[in-house]
Amino acid sequence: MANLRRAASLSRSFKRTAIDQSADDERTFVVGDLIDDVLRSLQHQLKRVPVTVAVDCPRGLEIHGVPGLLEQLLTNLVMNSVTHGFGEGQRPGRITIRVALDNGRLRFDYADNGVGMTAEVLGRVFEPFFTTRREQGARAWACMSVTLL
Repeated sequence: MANLRRAASLSRSFKRTAIDQSADDERTFVVGDLIDDVLRSLQHQLKRVPVTVAVDCPRGLEIHGVPGLLEQLLTNLVMNSVTHGFGEGQRPGRITIRVALDNGRLRFDYADNGVGMTAEVLGRVFEPFFTTRREQGARAWACMSVTLL
C-alpha cells in the first residue's frame, strides 16, 4: 500500500508539473508544494549524486502567478548546481532553498556550496547565451536571490 500511495503521489506531482510547464496561465498555488514537486521530478538525477537539498519555506504559503516559470527556474538552478557546481556529482554538495514573503513580495533565495565562479565568469553570467561549456552544449546559470512580483 505504501508503494501504491507513493506511485499515486508521484503521478499527481508529474501531472501538475507537466500542466504548469506547458501553460503560461496564472493561478494561485502553494509554493512549498511546487518546490516539492520539482524536487520529486528531479529525484532520479539527485539520487545518483552526493548532493543534499534543504528547503525552508513557510507551510501553506500561497502566491498568485505562473507556476511553470518558477518550476523552470528551480529545475535549471538545481541541475546547474549538480552539473557545474558539483562536477556532475563528482563532488559532494548542499543546496539550500529559502522562501519568504518580504514586504508583500516572494523572496526566493537559492544557494549551493559548489566550486563557485571565477571573477570573469561572474562578470558575464547574465549575458544572453553565455556559457562556460559551449563545446558541451551547456549553459552556465547563477542566481543568488530572485524577487517575483
